Amino acid sequence: MNMTFRCLPLVWIAFWLSGCQSANELPGLGSDARQYEGQMIYKTSTRSVVGDVILRTRANGDYDIVFSKGGVLVLQLQVHGNELSASGPVVRPGYTGPIELAQGELRNWAHLKTVLPYFYSNDPSASGRGWTATFDRQGNRLTGSKIEFVGRKASMVFSFS
Repeated sequence: MNMTFRCLPLVWIAFWLSGCQSANELPGLGSDARQYEGQMIYKTSTRSVVGDVILRTRANGDYDIVFSKGGVLVLQLQVHGNELSASGPVVRPGYTGPIELAQGELRNWAHLKTVLPYFYSNDPSASGRGWTATFDRQGNRLTGSKIEFVGRKASMVFSFS
């Protein structure tokens, strides 16, 4: 058997495994951003996805998030200022534009901009236009959060390590 054909399965496996790695750091927010890593459950009336999450955020609500399941990207979002950029199977074909024009499930993710500043407080709960949230803390360290989107039958539950 030709040596090329023998190596082809190994090349394919190496290529596949390289696509399963998750990013340890997301670009764009700078060194003052806080990073949270853990698990997340995202539920809507039609789907429920459980996976790993890396969230980098700043006190003003700007954030970068990577949500993956079994090493496969489900969603990657960046919200800086009033601009949202989203990619991944959950938001095909993707979106880049103003937060206020986000449609469908992206509206839930856009609401995180107003929720995330509470990650920096010691408040046990908070609410805003279109959402309510509770926060779990051990001392000053945020260990989890549950966010429900009012009227949309959707929620996000974060559990940070």
